[in-house]
This record gives sequence, structure tokens and C-alpha cells, in this order.
Amino acid sequence: MLDDFRAMGSDLEDSTLSNLARRFGAFFSPVCQAIHLQILTLAFVHVDETPLPTQDGLRYLWAVGGGRQALFHVGGRGGAELRAALGDARAQAAGDDDPGLHATLVYLMADAYAVYDRVTTERGITRLCCWTHARRNFLPHEQDPFATEVIARIGALYRIERHADTHARDQRLSPADAQAHRAAARRGQAAPLLAELHAMLSQHRQRYGPGAGLRSAIDYLLVRWECFTVYATRGDLPIDNNQAERVIRPIVIGRKNWLFVGSEDATAWAAINHTIFESCRLARVEPRAYLRHVIASLHSGSADPQELTPERCALRFPVPR
Repeated sequence: MLDDFRAMGSDLEDSTLSNLARRFGAFFSPVCQAIHLQILTLAFVHVDETPLPTQDGLRYLWAVGGGRQALFHVGGRGGAELRAALGDARAQAAGDDDPGLHATLVYLMADAYAVYDRVTTERGITRLCCWTHARRNFLPHEQDPFATEVIARIGALYRIERHADTHARDQRLSPADAQAHRAAARRGQAAPLLAELHAMLSQHRQRYGPGAGLRSAIDYLLVRWECFTVYATRGDLPIDNNQAERVIRPIVIGRKNWLFVGSEDATAWAAINHTIFESCRLARVEPRAYLRHVIASLHSGSADPQELTPERCALRFPVPR
């Protein structure tokens, strides 16, 4: 960004740009908190995390996606950080000590990291696991006919999803009708395929020794089988965690272009900035018009941050088609 400014003839310094990012994060902090609260009122979220090197040591950036918004949270990689991302902010805003008291989450989609299992069990949240991750474990073993068959069967599950989406789009179904159609397709088509896949995995498991890659891929599925099949019981749950991976991918790619974030404070500003702009992208909000509106509204001192989130402003500032 600094090179872009200098190419336009500006003599902007690094410190000036950093200060602008800090002030932007501080100014938009109430809107970021409002996005957090709105995500936590939903029944379902995607979660993912990725390392974030800083000059002060390694941190982790957590992404929580819900509806058409995403929250970024920076901290360690333990359960305390996930608990904070999943409810502490709501409890603090309500003046309660119990971080889960006001959370309404019922389902959480994430990878197989053990912290997700522990925290969802504490909160009584139903865990979902990602079929893209499961498939990925079999790809290095495609020379084995069994692995090829498993990959093909997972592909059949995704075809059911694509056909349901195509039908809903072609028939212009309402969201409720689309969910009902997808639920029926999953019960009638995916559930039998899942039962067959489970039987096949159980039958072939003993063919591979404990240290074999295919044995690990099979166990990854069987140990978490219930988490992998919950999606097929409803029409409103996703089959994978691709939404969270898409949200966090710019950070992963960007990490190749810089060594570290300069300070722990800077990670907090970055999290707020990413929250605002990624939520604009998800809600298909035109960011420049949106920012002008929010800045003016916050300066007025009378605006409710809950009404200034990208989700709430989507109809006023849509991305031009």
C-alpha cells in the first residue's frame, strides 16, 4: 500500500500509515463489537484459525463466520481464545460473568483441533466436521483403489449438494423452501450413501497398520463420524468449512509477503480492519459508500452501532452488479 501512495507522488511515511490503521481500528471498534454480537445471536457459525507471526512472538488469528459477516479475533491458540470468540464479548456487554449465558449457538463447524471438541462440549454446542478436510486426507493415497472409492463417494455427497442448489436456483425457491428441499435430498440420498461409506470404512480399516496414512485417514472419519453426518439431518447446515477457509485465505496468502506484524497492538487493529472489510465482502456491501456513511454516523454521536454493521447496511449500499 505504501508503494502505491508513493507511486502517486505521496511522501507518506510508514509511521503515518500505521497510525492511520490504528485510528481506523479504534474508531470502528464499536461496529466490530456489534458484528460480534450479531454473529453470536445465530444458531450456526464457521470457525478456523491460522498462525499470525508478530515481532513479540507467535499469535493466532481466529475467524468466526456467521450469516453474511465474519469476526476476526487475535490471541493464543487455546480454549480461552475460542471461548472469548464464542461468547465472552456478549456476556461482558450484558454485564454477566457467565460467558455463555447469552450465546445462542447450537452448531459449530470447524476442523479436528481438540480445543473445538472441548469448548463445544462445555457449551453444549453440536460439532460439525468438514468433508473437504476428510477428502484431503485420502488424496495422497489415490493409487490405492480403496482411497479412490472413498474419494468418489465423498464426491457423490457433494453432487447431491450441487443438485439441491441448482434446483433451488432454477425454481427460484424461497430460503425456507430451499432448505426443505435440501433436507429431503439429504435424507433420501445422502443418508444411505453415508451408511454405506461408514460400513466400507469399518470393513477396510484392519487392512492398514496403525502407522499407515490410510489408517489415519479412516480413523479421522470414524472417530468423528457423528460430527461428519449431522449436516445430513437438516437442510440449513453446511457440508464443509469452506466458508471459513475462504475468509481466512487472504491472511494465509498475505503471510508470504511479510515477515510478521509489528506489535501485539497492531494485531488488534488488524483484526478490527479485517472484520469490517471481510464482512463488507460477505454482505456484498460497497465499502467506500458504507465507510462514508458509518464515519458520519459515528461522528454524530447518536447512531446505534448495531444498525451500522455491513449486514444491516446491505440494502442501502449494495455492490453494483
